[in-house]
Amino acid sequence: MTLRRSLLITAAAILVPMGSAFALTETQFNSPNLIAQRAAGNGGRSQGFQEGRWLEQIDLSAEQTERIQAIREETKQTMEPLREQLRQERDMLQSQMAGDRATDEQLRAQHQKIQDLHQQLGVERFETMLAIRQVLTSEQRAEMAELMEQRREQRRQGQGYGGRFGGGRN
Repeated sequence: MTLRRSLLITAAAILVPMGSAFALTETQFNSPNLIAQRAAGNGGRSQGFQEGRWLEQIDLSAEQTERIQAIREETKQTMEPLREQLRQERDMLQSQMAGDRATDEQLRAQHQKIQDLHQQLGVERFETMLAIRQVLTSEQRAEMAELMEQRREQRRQGQGYGGRFGGGRN
């Protein structure tokens, strides 16, 4: 087997699982865009049980819905540039992996950039959840916790992402 073919096979073996993990991370249950879409009742579709559904189930007032929409807009301003940068950095890593010029250290540095962006996105998602949590009443928070526990149980039983893995995304 040639060195080039070996490298391509190795790159594919690394990138395919990494790509799946990245896709999963971006579509996890705590997507602020999905949360606000469902809370606003604007038809945002969810795959399986996701946070938008619990927002529908905890009976938000009009004021709460407005506040969550405002949080969503603010979050969108912060998240979109980070997501775009993440896409670009992933493309760069994929290109470097497929090519012959990048050293192992350059590949590690590029991978670290991607990890740092993932961490930033995770922090933003968490901060969004904290902001939304502040909008909820104590009763709504308790209901939310119960619904989220149900979701975690569904994930443990292999049902957490609805049609995501079974039938793909539309």
